[in-house]
Amino acid sequence: MLPLVFLAKIAIFFPTRVFFMAITGITVFKTKVLEAVDEGGGVHRLRLDSHPAFKPGQFFMVGMGEKGFKAMSACSSPLRPHIEFAAKISSSEYKQKWARVKPGDEVEIKGPYGVFILDESTPKVAMLAGGIGVTPFKSYLEYAADKGLQTEFTLVYSNKTEQERPFSKLFEQMQTQGKIKLKFVETLTRLPDVCAWKGCRGRICAELIEKQVPDFRERIFYTCGVPLMVKEMCTKLEQMGIEKQKIKREEFTGMA
Repeated sequence: MLPLVFLAKIAIFFPTRVFFMAITGITVFKTKVLEAVDEGGGVHRLRLDSHPAFKPGQFFMVGMGEKGFKAMSACSSPLRPHIEFAAKISSSEYKQKWARVKPGDEVEIKGPYGVFILDESTPKVAMLAGGIGVTPFKSYLEYAADKGLQTEFTLVYSNKTEQERPFSKLFEQMQTQGKIKLKFVETLTRLPDVCAWKGCRGRICAELIEKQVPDFRERIFYTCGVPLMVKEMCTKLEQMGIEKQKIKREEFTGMA
């Protein structure tokens, strides 16, 4: 519920032709699309040319004109001039409109919202992601690189096939470039018995976590994906002896 008394700010930035209204910290913001990129596996990423302030891990309501608004996690660093969102395309009218967006189109966003925010004071972080649930972690890692955080990150990322691995090449580059301390682990769940894949196979499980994150008792865990996956991850971590307060979760419902 909105308070009876609140401050409303209205501003116009003529150079970028951006109009926004901020009410109690929530901003309505119109801006232009800079890039519209197919990341593979049915995932399309949009880069917008400007944004209101937010924290890594927060989400916005992103408007596709007459198709309405849907909640989307920002998947870029808040320290950069642009903001990015990525969506898995489905047959819904909203997602079909998302897939047709092109540079120069105008998009409206409302936010930010959410508390699935990177704790910068944590020296060691483990992230467990399923599919498009990796988007807030992309924001975490880009922010850490931009700010020069000394946090030790491990990202365990589960997808179905070799063709459905959005942002994997980016994470591989982050791991080797050395701007952040990152260990990137991939596992695929729907592979033929004989194939060229050299990485892990199967769903994220306790055995995989213990092997790839041997210091798991020293880490804060963040997990993001569809509700069933997130619930399973939280249960497994608690069974491994991780305290509930050290497990942060975000559920992507997969709504159209």
